[in-house]
Amino acid sequence: FNTALREDIYCVESPEVLRPAGKGAATVMRYASNNQTAAAAYSGDYRCVVLGFPFETILSTEERDELMSVMLKYVDK
Repeated sequence: FNTALREDIYCVESPEVLRPAGKGAATVMRYASNNQTAAAAYSGDYRCVVLGFPFETILSTEERDELMSVMLKYVDK
């Protein structure tokens, strides 16, 4: 995701660190810089994925498409 000042997209100055809690919740992505949880998922009566940063700030179209595809497949099970 974007952490630099740019004219075409806003900068993520302070991404959130998540803490999965409860049965069925798990860390599914970590920040490379500090190994903290960047995304968490839940699987139980329903499924969801929560990101600690804005999805639209992922600069690579390919990475954005791949992440969305993986998340949709996860919640559609």
